[in-house]
Amino acid sequence: MYTLIAHHRVKDFQVWRQAAAEGIEREKRTGERGILEAEFYQSIDGETAIFLLTFRDLKSAQAHQARLNAEESKRNLERIGVIFPVTVLIAEAR
Repeated sequence: MYTLIAHHRVKDFQVWRQAAAEGIEREKRTGERGILEAEFYQSIDGETAIFLLTFRDLKSAQAHQARLNAEESKRNLERIGVIFPVTVLIAEAR
């Protein structure tokens, strides 16, 4: 399994969390993007959102990373309060 780990600042964590969770749940239900699990965290200072998405394969994780970097995604992320840059790392369970 592969985990995509991302973090970025947000204007309002609760607004971002709700929108992000709804989008991820929609993707999990369809099964088309390979997301198995999602976890959301907030930094202690409240300014940073951290999320972990677990994928069944590397190709799915990389595709999600590419979508996060697409211009359309950036506009959508800004609408839900994401403050760029977004830092993304993909890790493999061993």
